[in-house]
Amino acid sequence: MNFVLRFVFLVSTSVWVGGIAFFSFGVAPRLFAQFPRGEAGDIVGTLFPVYYASGCGAGVLSVLAAFSLWWRGGERLWLTVLLSSALMLGASAYAATVVHPRAAALREKMKAEPAAEGGAPAEFGVAFASLHRSAVRLNGFVLAAGLANLALVASRIRP
Repeated sequence: MNFVLRFVFLVSTSVWVGGIAFFSFGVAPRLFAQFPRGEAGDIVGTLFPVYYASGCGAGVLSVLAAFSLWWRGGERLWLTVLLSSALMLGASAYAATVVHPRAAALREKMKAEPAAEGGAPAEFGVAFASLHRSAVRLNGFVLAAGLANLALVASRIRP
């Protein structure tokens, strides 16, 4: 049973971290390089619900597997990984349910209320930039903590 739980933890955490890396360093930069900024933002915005749902789904599996392994053996390793994974899941859920909806609503306002010179009002841009920074920081935390969790677990695997 422990093998199955470790496998679930490793796969779900790898999918979670891999999804963040692929989207952040592959998909998003490519879209913004290929399309005008507004169009790329629209495309990325339509992908975010699936991105966050898959990340949170993988996060739930990671937390459940880490909890089960800690519960079964009481090892400090799994308690550490469990707490870290729970923080990661909280960060992903916050980004999905608070940051992204606010940013999406602000993008719609920016489109609906262009300024006289052809751009969105300055306060919209400042607020959107702040939300974007928050999302990037949350994603960066989840990515770094996920890699740390994988490294920690990998360091305990014996051939």
